[in-house]
Amino acid sequence: MRASVGAWLAVAAAAARSFDGAIDHAGREQVIHFFRGNSSARYFSIVEAWGGEIVVFAKEAVPGHRGHEHDRVSFWTNCRGVLKDREDIAGGCFRAPIKHLTDYRSARDANWAHNTASLFEDGVLHMIGGRDGRRRVAHHHVARDGVYRREFRSLRELDARAARVARDTATLDAAPHPTDLAPAFYGNHSNCTERRPHFAPNCEFDGRFSLARHGDKVLAFARANVVGLEHAAAPGSASTSKMLVFGGRFVQVAAAPAAAGPFGPFALLRVAGYAPARDANIYFASVGANPADADSLLALFPVLSEAGAAIAVAASCDGETWGALAVLANTTDAGGGRTLDHPADGWLVDGATGTVYFFLHRNVPFIREDEQLGDAAFGPRSALTRVPVALATLAAFTERHLPGGCGR
Repeated sequence: MRASVGAWLAVAAAAARSFDGAIDHAGREQVIHFFRGNSSARYFSIVEAWGGEIVVFAKEAVPGHRGHEHDRVSFWTNCRGVLKDREDIAGGCFRAPIKHLTDYRSARDANWAHNTASLFEDGVLHMIGGRDGRRRVAHHHVARDGVYRREFRSLRELDARAARVARDTATLDAAPHPTDLAPAFYGNHSNCTERRPHFAPNCEFDGRFSLARHGDKVLAFARANVVGLEHAAAPGSASTSKMLVFGGRFVQVAAAPAAAGPFGPFALLRVAGYAPARDANIYFASVGANPADADSLLALFPVLSEAGAAIAVAASCDGETWGALAVLANTTDAGGGRTLDHPADGWLVDGATGTVYFFLHRNVPFIREDEQLGDAAFGPRSALTRVPVALATLAAFTERHLPGGCGR
């Protein structure tokens, strides 16, 4: 564990200068929950759903199965007290037994769990996930055959699926084929950007998705790999195979009239002052409606580039063109083009105090290069934290940072 949580709190002046300033916080970053030392939970999503119920989703690696072929989506319910009201209830919902939405023994469920995103609207929880790697040689337990969607219409339905997964895992030798997954799109989707020779021309969609409603459209944000380099194995290595070069991770977006699709062609994001490159990485985007401006979107980005490492925030009026990146919080270089910390997908608004709560996942497990060794290679305990920003501050930020052409 880090010696001091305070190391997370202040935005370093150097980082703020490297980006377009920093957004002021309305208070200190607070630790919501420290996870157990061997927790693999990451890619957190905060969803305010039925009747104001707050559900937290995360991806987990199943113990004893390193890599990404036995992922599962897990979740906690009844999280309003600890996340929004900040009641002192000893960890709140995270003290309750975790529930599992997917069966890790199902190749399709495990693939869907790798990068799942959620959108709640009109009483329906929409979720998409999955990778497409059909150009790769198939091997055990892999079903990278595209991006799939599923829906839940009540908390009872969500809990019923978790109960069924628990029962099947305990009583069946093999996972039943999931029948509630419907195709969303595939790696050969129109205008998809994937420049790594190992996958091109199909997109793998190896990063996490984000879904956002904007006006009459639902936007799907996905990983785009904009660098197509390879290099040979290191001199003296026994391996003669090609190794992929990490770098050039970016984001692309496609629009649909509804969460069920159909999605139109992808387009790469345009971010003011940022140029995708080999040594520049936006690992993913967490996108949602801007609570301070109904006509715009906000995004949180884990950014690592020559400008530095930061959890950055930006605003957009269409989801494709974004203003300059400002620093929401510090992070550090974890190696391999990754940041040590991630933003959670989703934020909450406290109307009584005029505050927006953003959530960060600190010390993401298995993100550092020196942790890519096996199940025992866990780093410091990870934590879910809360960053408060005043709605008035966010409104002023939006006014300054919306890109040109927004018609303001």
